[in-house]
Amino acid sequence: MVHGKWKSILLAAFTVIWINEALAMNEEKCVYGELHVPASIAGFDRHQLEIRVFARDPRVADRPAEVVGKADIPGFKHQAGTETVEKFSVNLNQPYRADLSYYATFFILKDGVRTLHGQCAHAEGASCSVLGKAAPSELQVRFAEMPH
Repeated sequence: MVHGKWKSILLAAFTVIWINEALAMNEEKCVYGELHVPASIAGFDRHQLEIRVFARDPRVADRPAEVVGKADIPGFKHQAGTETVEKFSVNLNQPYRADLSYYATFFILKDGVRTLHGQCAHAEGASCSVLGKAAPSELQVRFAEMPH
């Protein structure tokens, strides 16, 4: 049994741990960084930039990921022969939760059809993990042609 002074110390320690975990789960987060469209990509104007941030519970296999942040930017343009660099920021529309996994997708659309997809510098392939211990909030995204 824990008595007197030790009981108070343990109770205070558990309270601090609980408060820190609660604050971490309610901390507002955002995904931000730079988008790069290489000079080798054909020029375009009046396209739409689509950014989505998804959250999924890694403990539940049969539940789809949920969109928790998004940005749709019309009138996005790029000039061939010149690298286009644009800054972006997407806020989450719900509190960050450390128990969820987050990833982002980046597309450029022409008339509603995806023509270019963004790849994160820190991740190989199409998956772009964001937020959390092993994934950054600040990203460098390079666009490439959609695979046919």
